[in-house]
Amino acid sequence: MSNARIAFLISSRMQRPAVENPIYRGATLAIEKVRADRSLPVALDWEVFDAHGDVQQTEANARRIVADPSFVTAVGPMSSDEALTSAPIFHEAGLLQVSPSASLPKLCQSGYATFHRLLANEDAQGGALAQAAYHLLGARTMTLINADDVWGNFLTGLLAREFEKLGGKVTGHFKYGNETMEFADLVRDAAATNAAAYFFAVHPIEGTQLAGELRAAGVKAPFLGTDAMKTAFFLGGGAPGAEAYHTHTGGDFRHLPSAQEFRKAYAARWPEDSAYSPEGHDGIAVVAEAVRRAGGADRAKVLAAVRDGFDFNGVTGRIRFTPEGERVDSPVGFYQVKKTNSGLEMAYLGTTVELLAAGAKR
Repeated sequence: MSNARIAFLISSRMQRPAVENPIYRGATLAIEKVRADRSLPVALDWEVFDAHGDVQQTEANARRIVADPSFVTAVGPMSSDEALTSAPIFHEAGLLQVSPSASLPKLCQSGYATFHRLLANEDAQGGALAQAAYHLLGARTMTLINADDVWGNFLTGLLAREFEKLGGKVTGHFKYGNETMEFADLVRDAAATNAAAYFFAVHPIEGTQLAGELRAAGVKAPFLGTDAMKTAFFLGGGAPGAEAYHTHTGGDFRHLPSAQEFRKAYAARWPEDSAYSPEGHDGIAVVAEAVRRAGGADRAKVLAAVRDGFDFNGVTGRIRFTPEGERVDSPVGFYQVKKTNSGLEMAYLGTTVELLAAGAKR
């Protein structure tokens, strides 16, 4: 049997190495199954490329990958900044790319025939967040805090426009650099806005600190965040007596019947975390299935297998793609931090579409 490789693109940060990232861990479970699958037409393995958040390194990695014929596909990267850098390179080379978590709409609107993603884009999430703040939380004023990167700026700008269209008012907007962990001035100024709700488009480590410092500064208004805040709310934003909510565009393995076997395997090795760990798994699984359908590791045939009527059941459920590479029928889940006898837990309330249709109110 001949051999082929998957290029797995990840980006570790100073506060968390790649091996602790749930996307990496989910993909690890998948690649272990793929390595053992003797029914595949070629033996598949992976090489991990860690760009550490550096788009220049992302570009260098992408060029190395397309120049090496042993790489049949790429899974990743995690962030939209890095995906914007790698996608045109993979498109030019005709190399299939499947991202577990890069959500910028532009990625599927730029004519990249090779780029596909496994979650809803920010147009869907931004609109859902604005609707949730206005209708579900009843907020008429909101302060915005975001990481000063492509993802944070785009999502926050979209949310602000949609919130104001509904009749809401943005009372403050604050940004921070990705290497910053000093937030005293930001916290002081944000707390002074006295908004009815605070929105965060931030990454988990900074989010934990920001949320905790804002609560310590006396902010009692509800916090609203994206899936990136999922772990942060446990530690800072979900203070007893203070409300915290977030959306999640990925699959939550606590609520997906299709993910129960995956959940057990994951929890046997690491603390449960479905922040794109199911999508990390399914990125590898989609590639393996495409290679199976292509009958080998020819890049053009593997890409065609995903673009031509691909319909596959992964741990995140049914996976299909539009011609632009968007996943069909991607939901946006809505969660609330709740205090229980065992501590703070993320309570799944339903999808935003379901909740808004039911007229749910605080």
